[in-house]
Amino acid sequence: MNISVRYHTPLRWARGLANETVTLPTDASLVAALKHLAENNPSALRGMLLGPEGEISPHLVVFHNDSLAAAERNAVTLNDGDELRLFLAVSGGHDWDRAGACGRKQKESGVDLRAEGDGETRNTRSSG
Repeated sequence: MNISVRYHTPLRWARGLANETVTLPTDASLVAALKHLAENNPSALRGMLLGPEGEISPHLVVFHNDSLAAAERNAVTLNDGDELRLFLAVSGGHDWDRAGACGRKQKESGVDLRAEGDGETRNTRSSG
């Protein structure tokens, strides 16, 4: 089955693209999908998706077909054509430049990481 995955900043920076289609076994779970993404992508993304014991990161916010997958996210079963939108919880204090997921990487790679219809210019550097 195929699912659509949309990455939102800074996951988008770590993955190097805004969205992709992923092929998974039929009836794969949300947990299996995230583990697949973590195993098959750059280590910067891996650390944002999963915790040190391989569990879903508590900082990861997942929308499954426009519904927030909160407490029940460990029990979500996916179907062909489903969409996952991945965000990191908004908080302060993390230096994404040191984590390797910064706007400078975008400029160096020449990859346009804006989602379709997202023409806004954003400052990827924080002051202080």
